[in-house]
Amino acid sequence: MLISVKKQLFFISKLPKVLKKTAFQNWIKYTIPFASQSRFELINFDKGICSIRMPLIKKNQNHIKTQHAIAIAQLGELTAGLSMISTLPENTLILLKELNVKYIKKGDTDLHSIVKLEFDNFSKKGDISTESEIKSISDELIAVVNCLWYYKQT
Repeated sequence: MLISVKKQLFFISKLPKVLKKTAFQNWIKYTIPFASQSRFELINFDKGICSIRMPLIKKNQNHIKTQHAIAIAQLGELTAGLSMISTLPENTLILLKELNVKYIKKGDTDLHSIVKLEFDNFSKKGDISTESEIKSISDELIAVVNCLWYYKQT
């Protein structure tokens, strides 16, 4: 019997911190292999909210040793996508239609992203916009990632 992605993530989010980091990295490794190199850490996953941390490691850095622009975009997209999963019914397919990133400052520390969604009324299919704020350890705004998602109940 397969366990839904939503149930897997809720289970991981309730683990003690020492287990949560490893469990989430393994979940990413097997569900989104492309994202596994970034060593994302799940901070919070609850209905309508997701927060993820991305460390400043070599695989996430650019030529000037700050967070790579695409790593920042990926952090925002992943956080938004998981917040959608936490909110929509389990039988819902979500697809990214648009991704826009506004870079404000260089990311020279670990970064974290948070997305809060507040909607209960939605049809069987449609579009939803999300906004991810990417912040530094000291809570400075580094970038804003806006996504447009298509969703459809299957």
